[in-house]
Amino acid sequence: MMRAVAVALVCSLPLACLLDPDEPDSPLGKPFRDQWRVELDAPVALEGPGSLDELQVGGHEHEGNFANRGDVLVRFHDEDRIVVELRRFSRASSLARAQQDFERLSLWAYVGGDVAPTPPSQMEFPRPCVGQSGTLRDHCGLRVYFDGASQPQRAGADMRVTLPARYAGELHVITEDVDLDADYQNRGNVCIEPTRARVSVELQRGLAFASVALPDRAPQAVPALSLHGDAAELWLDTPATLRTVFSTSYEDDARKQERCYVDPRLEGQEITDSTFGATRSSVSGIAGPAPDSTASVAEVSARAETCAVVAFTEDPDAWTGEASDQDAEIRGAIHLCNDCLRTQGCDALLPGE
Repeated sequence: MMRAVAVALVCSLPLACLLDPDEPDSPLGKPFRDQWRVELDAPVALEGPGSLDELQVGGHEHEGNFANRGDVLVRFHDEDRIVVELRRFSRASSLARAQQDFERLSLWAYVGGDVAPTPPSQMEFPRPCVGQSGTLRDHCGLRVYFDGASQPQRAGADMRVTLPARYAGELHVITEDVDLDADYQNRGNVCIEPTRARVSVELQRGLAFASVALPDRAPQAVPALSLHGDAAELWLDTPATLRTVFSTSYEDDARKQERCYVDPRLEGQEITDSTFGATRSSVSGIAGPAPDSTASVAEVSARAETCAVVAFTEDPDAWTGEASDQDAEIRGAIHLCNDCLRTQGCDALLPGE
């Protein structure tokens, strides 16, 4: 069921918490971040009528609203339930102003989140993700919504979604960056713990980690991972014992390939196609055990648009002050590996968690 959440500010900057919350420091202020709070907890049907076959987490900004602009973590557990948490953030001139943003940010959970979302007050025929039966509906869309004329460009929420480990449907994850200010660029990172689902991820210049889980039975629906970023650092992990078909592409000047590269390191890999051109480079192939008609085959793909030096501040505690330099690194590489991520959870993989 949907849970109403009373938002109380938790300051991530200990010194800032000593300040008068009504006293502004500067026009832009400083970053603040709340703690994780459960917004939705509901059973999920995985078989029969009404079973969950498709879920969207996050989305692009629409008409000045509905942008999560933060990290997305997807975890799995043995229960047939979904749990959705938000961790709100904002940059504000005082604690009180940040809290005002937090109180107006909420989870938007309605069927049809893959199309243009609508504020709840403007819906003629609303279909919430959790209906009268109490079970999560198929084609649910989970977005961040700001209750106001427009969502502040520096405000949003990280999302943490826990799904049944048996879920093997489609999962679409979309997030964006907060990059308005040169001294505080909060990148939207993504982490998908080992999954049997068919996953697509869109991000900008953050970090993406995604792992394929071994199917619980074979053959079954083909597990798949697809990552697409701008100058994002992309990591895909598959089990060494699972046959894998992979394809990667880098959509930029080949001269940058020396810094941002495609790096497949899969056991028994065979490169079936490679192209290194002036505007695009690609590597495709197969890896893993020899073909078996009874075995499942994973499909993984990754695409980076460019290679660039990316500045970032992963959490408010790492902020170095107004008009100061942030950490920066070259991003845009694609990494494929066997069993390199699955022993680490998202809390360990994502910086700032």
